[in-house]
Amino acid sequence: MLGFVRPLLRKTTNFYQNFNLFPSIPPSTNLFDLRIQRIATRLYILCLLLSTTTIIIYISLVKITNTVNVNKPSFKEYLRLHSIHSETLICPCTTISIDYKAFLHVEHTLHQVCTSIYVTNDWINYLSLSFDDIPYDPPDFRWTVPLSYDACDCGYSDKCSMQLGIYSYPNLTTLFSIAGFYTGCFVMESLLQSTLECFYNQTCVDELRSYLASNTSLTVNALDSFLPSRFFENTTIQKLVDELMVEQWNLSITFESYYSACQPIKCTYSYTTKHDIIYIMTTVFGLIGGMVTILKLVIRLLVKLVSRNKRLCIATTVCSSIFVTNVWINYIDGRSSNDILAVDDFRWTGPNTFRALSGFCELINKTISENLIRFYSTQYVSATTTSTQLFQSTAQYFFEQFISSTTQNLLLSLQVIRDTTQANSLWSVAGIQYRLQKYNNSRNLLLKVRSHTGY
Repeated sequence: MLGFVRPLLRKTTNFYQNFNLFPSIPPSTNLFDLRIQRIATRLYILCLLLSTTTIIIYISLVKITNTVNVNKPSFKEYLRLHSIHSETLICPCTTISIDYKAFLHVEHTLHQVCTSIYVTNDWINYLSLSFDDIPYDPPDFRWTVPLSYDACDCGYSDKCSMQLGIYSYPNLTTLFSIAGFYTGCFVMESLLQSTLECFYNQTCVDELRSYLASNTSLTVNALDSFLPSRFFENTTIQKLVDELMVEQWNLSITFESYYSACQPIKCTYSYTTKHDIIYIMTTVFGLIGGMVTILKLVIRLLVKLVSRNKRLCIATTVCSSIFVTNVWINYIDGRSSNDILAVDDFRWTGPNTFRALSGFCELINKTISENLIRFYSTQYVSATTTSTQLFQSTAQYFFEQFISSTTQNLLLSLQVIRDTTQANSLWSVAGIQYRLQKYNNSRNLLLKVRSHTGY
C-alpha cells in the first residue's frame, strides 16, 4: 500500500511544483523564467479562488426586494397580509371617497333631566295650574317679575338674579327656598346660573310639590343621584349646556365596513430576502468565465513585465328626566288666576324655567342629530388602504373635531341670541326685568327697571 501511495504523492508534488499556465512561446528553459511562470500560475489560482469566494459571499449576503400582487384580497386575507407586511402593503381603493357613516357610528347619552318629567308638558302644565288662585307678588316663584334683585339693575346687566322660593301672602314670608334655583332679568340667564340640586333630592321635590296647588295628580320622582354621571348635582345649567348636556359620547369604528367600501382591486407588498443556492451557483458560473479571462490577461502581463526586468514581483343625565317633560312643567304651573306670587317664587318662574330647560334639551338633541347627518355625509378620501392604527387615530380625530365644532356652533348661536335679547331690552311677559308703578295723585303709570343681584 505504501509503495503505491509514495509514488502517487511524489507525482502529485512534482506536478504542483511544475504546473505552469503561462508557458512562454516557444517554451523557455531559463530557470528564472520558469520560476516566474510557476509563481504566476499559483498567483492566478489564488486570485481566482479569492474572487470566486468573494463573489459567493457577496451574492449570498446581499438582500433583494421581491414585489407580490394579490388580486381582490378578502378582508381576512388583508389582515393577514397587514400583520406580516404592514410597512410595504399598499391596497389602492376602488372607491376613494367614502361616507363616514359607512364605518363610523356616533351615539350620545344626554343628562337624565332631558328624559325626565321635568322637561315634559305634564310637569310644565302642572306648574302652570299650581298658581291660578295665587295673587301676583314679585318675590314669589310663581311669578318672575321681582321688584329688585339685590340692587342689580336689569338695564345694565342681564346676569342679575336671586334665589327662588315659596312665599306666603300678603306678608311675603318665606315658606321655602329652592336650593340652586334663581330668577332674574331673563329666564334663560337665570336658568343658566341655576343648578338641579333640589331636583336630585326627593324631600326637596316633595316639599316643593306641597306648595303647588294643583288638582292634577302627578307622580314626580327626583333625579337619580346614583346614576353614573360626569356632572355633579350642583353643576350649573350653563356648564351642562357648555357640554351639550351629553353624559357620554360613544364612537363605534368598523374597519371591516371601511374595507368593504374601499373595495381594493389588488394589494401589493414587497419583502426582502437572500438569493437561493441555485441563483448563487448560476451567477458564479456565469462570472467565472469572465474572471478567468481577465485574470489570465493581467497575470500574463505581469509575467512579461517581470521577465523583461529580470525580477520578481508579488502583488407612537338631565335631558332624560321628568324635569324637562310637560308633566313636570304642568305640575309646577298648576296655579289659579287669583294667586298672588312673587317673581322669586318657584311656582311663578318654574314653568318658564323648565320650558327653557326642555328647550335646551330639545335644541341640543336636534343640533347633534342634524350635525350627525352632515358628519355622516362627509367623505373620507384615501387613494390607498389606510393601516388599522392610522385609520383608528384618524377616525378618533374626526370624532373629536365633530364634538368640538358642534359645541362651538351651538354655543355661538346661543350667545348671539342672549346678547341680542339683552341689547334689545325686551320686556319679558313675566315682567321680571321691568315693572309698572303708579305714584300717588298720578293717573300715569311709570315703567321702572328692576334690579337683581348678579352672580
